[in-house]
Amino acid sequence: VMREALRVLSFFGGRELKVDVGHAGRTAHDASGHVLPEITERLVLDSDAVLLGAIGDNKPGDHEDGLRPETALLALRKIMGCSINLRPILCTAQPLGSRYSHAAGSDILIVRELNGCAYYGRPRGTRLVHATGAIVPEGFDTMRYSDAGVRRVTRFAFEAARHRRGKVLSVDKANVLSTSRLWRDSVASTACEYTDVHLEHCYVDSASVEIMSSPHDFDVVLTGNL
Repeated sequence: VMREALRVLSFFGGRELKVDVGHAGRTAHDASGHVLPEITERLVLDSDAVLLGAIGDNKPGDHEDGLRPETALLALRKIMGCSINLRPILCTAQPLGSRYSHAAGSDILIVRELNGCAYYGRPRGTRLVHATGAIVPEGFDTMRYSDAGVRRVTRFAFEAARHRRGKVLSVDKANVLSTSRLWRDSVASTACEYTDVHLEHCYVDSASVEIMSSPHDFDVVLTGNL
């Protein structure tokens, strides 16, 4: 896959394009014992752009953070400051099958926060606990968001909405989660800077249904990592 992608790049970039190759994930671990070797980190930070291929598959026993290939992906996001993920949904005029005809012409941009929540929160791990007279394993993760992190992705979403249809839907789980209540407060506060953009809030359960049944109602969807 990467070989063919580089052929496309060379076609457009010609001789002006200088490409270095670094390994990350499964291939890096098999070769060096590290999912993200220091040499790859240096190449990433010294480059103008990064073309990322598949990170690789897990193997039995890859339970520790330092062994799982996706650990390299999360580390790359951190060192590069990649905090925003864009997922556009553009439905063609004639979607396949009459079942989806109601979605024809819909245009949605999902703006997802990438550096917070349970992916990066600490502490995390597994432990043995006493339960009903026995010792059993338990897994735990920490959901964590900062006001600054929420405001950063919110401003991006609102700037994007200004160039689209001027609507932002913020999706959260504020009825249950403290992190989502912070999210909602920070989004609402930041929205005051964008009086020309209309903001609504929605729980993720409801949004999941509405985005399938009424896709034309959506413009920019702002949401957290999970």
